[in-house]
Amino acid sequence: MSYSVLLIGATGSPGKNIANKLAKYKHQLKRIAYLTTTAKSTPEREAKYALVPLERVVGDPEDPETYRGFDILICATYHKVTLDQIKYFDAAFAGGVKHIYPSECKPFVYLFKTLRETLDQKKADSGGL
Repeated sequence: MSYSVLLIGATGSPGKNIANKLAKYKHQLKRIAYLTTTAKSTPEREAKYALVPLERVVGDPEDPETYRGFDILICATYHKVTLDQIKYFDAAFAGGVKHIYPSECKPFVYLFKTLRETLDQKKADSGGL
């Protein structure tokens, strides 16, 4: 059986590596693509998209229709978007995706960083007590 794979976060550091690896297996997979939310973006963003060696799919990550025809979803999202993954997973399963590989750990790093910044600010606001 040949699988179809959709990648979210293809322009980030881990996503670039994953996209390049997936591109090497094009002949073994039915379809490999990455997701963007707009067909046309800023010139800087478009330059990044041009470097991704995969098919580009435009869609809403919270819409099940975006995932129709894909068997596997790989998320390589950055920390702020990683917190929204559960919405993407619900949509992906509703759209027929069978396997999901989530981004891990980064949301916790972001939450701890935010918590630390909040506590530091409260400490500063209270005069260091």
